[in-house]
Amino acid sequence: MRTRAFTLVDLLVAIALVAILAGMLLPALARDRAGRIACVSNLRQAGLAMSLHRDDHGGFFPDRGDLETSLPGGHRPRDAWSASDPRSGWAGVAFSDHAAVAQVWSCPGAASTAVGRAPQTVRSVGFGADAPLANLRMRRFDRIDAIVPDDEFRGRGDSAPVRSLRRAANPFIGIPSGPADAELVVDACQPDAIGSIPGRSARRGGRNRLVLDGHVRFRRDGRTLR
Repeated sequence: MRTRAFTLVDLLVAIALVAILAGMLLPALARDRAGRIACVSNLRQAGLAMSLHRDDHGGFFPDRGDLETSLPGGHRPRDAWSASDPRSGWAGVAFSDHAAVAQVWSCPGAASTAVGRAPQTVRSVGFGADAPLANLRMRRFDRIDAIVPDDEFRGRGDSAPVRSLRRAANPFIGIPSGPADAELVVDACQPDAIGSIPGRSARRGGRNRLVLDGHVRFRRDGRTLR
């Protein structure tokens, strides 16, 4: 019996195929990494703007439900049960004195994704027809109830947001041990409940998020399909 070994031609063909596949994959990975870095930069600037605003207002977050309802498109809750509309266009207006440009409320590259273009994500930063668009998500500021629920940060200051989340004890939000666990802003993503774009995120395998202590961290989430 004779066994057939790989020939030099077989080896060269295999190397060529690997090189072609790598050439196709690496640019996509590089673009995704660049997009993640740009988004992290914008989230940090958003966090700085929020911190400067709180310094000027006795440590308190704003309560701008008026902007939630008056900006183009109005308040668009996901459904009657959650009454949640975490689009961040209002923040671009409320923190405009401290943010360098309105574009910090958008994740670069997200507009090329289904979740980044979704009407549940995009909102104008201002009232003009040429106003820039925001696509970051702010779940702790997304309600317009007259009485601020425990899982909202509107009008709260200092350590009150952490205490309020602990009181809420919402298993879907998590019970924070401190400011590093209290989420303020995340890049473009949608929960599974959104039928047309279920479990989508602008980043592969998770999302960037700005937390209460000012840090930006990438959180992996196996529920996101991108």
